[in-house]
Amino acid sequence: MKISPEVIRIALKAVTNGRPVPVSASDLVDHLGLTKPAEKKRLHNILSELQIRGEIERKSPGLYQVVFLKKPPLKTIMWRLLKMRRTVTAEDLVGMSGATRSYVDEWMRLLHKREIVKRTGPGRYKLINDDVEEPEATIAAARMRKLRAVRRKAQAPAEAVFEPDSVVMAAANLNRLICSGLAVRNADSAREAMSHVQVITEAVKGVIDEE
Repeated sequence: MKISPEVIRIALKAVTNGRPVPVSASDLVDHLGLTKPAEKKRLHNILSELQIRGEIERKSPGLYQVVFLKKPPLKTIMWRLLKMRRTVTAEDLVGMSGATRSYVDEWMRLLHKREIVKRTGPGRYKLINDDVEEPEATIAAARMRKLRAVRRKAQAPAEAVFEPDSVVMAAANLNRLICSGLAVRNADSAREAMSHVQVITEAVKGVIDEE
C-alpha cells in the first residue's frame, strides 16, 4: 500500500469520525492494515510532517490529535522542521512548507546572519543555536526594509536641485520652434526664437573670445 500524506489525512478523519479527539499511531496502523516495517516507518514520518505543518498535535508518544485551525505561517512550518531535523536543505523547506525557493533562501539568510544556522554546503544548513524561540523578524519586514532602502537610493538624485544648461535649453527650444514652423509663422514665436538665438550667439562668441 502506498502511504502518502493524503492517505493519512483520510485515515485520521475516518478513525476520529471528524471529531477533535486523540488518535494513536497503532489505530492508524490497524485502520490502514499496515504490516510491513517500512510502511509503519513511513506512517510515523508522515505524522511528523503533519505535525510540522500544524495539521496535528502530538499529545504524547504515539498519540496525536487533528488541529482544526488555520494553517500556520510558512516560517513557522520551516522553523519546526529545522528544530526537528537540525540539518535541512532548502529543498526540504520548500517541499514541507510550500514556500517558494526565494522565500526560503531569504529566510535562511536572516537566520545565518543571526548566527542561528550555519551553511554546510550549497542550499544546506545546520541549526547551531537551539536556545532561541522562533525568530520574530518576518520575511515581509525584511523585504520592506530592503524596499525602503532602494526607494531612498532611487529618490536621492530626484531630490537634488537640477539646473539645466541654459545654452542646451535654448538650442532645444529653438529647434522646436523651427521644426514646428512657428518661428516663421507667429510673431511671438519668432521673438522667442530670436531670444534663444541671442543666448546661443553670446555663448559661442564667448568661446571664440577666449582663444
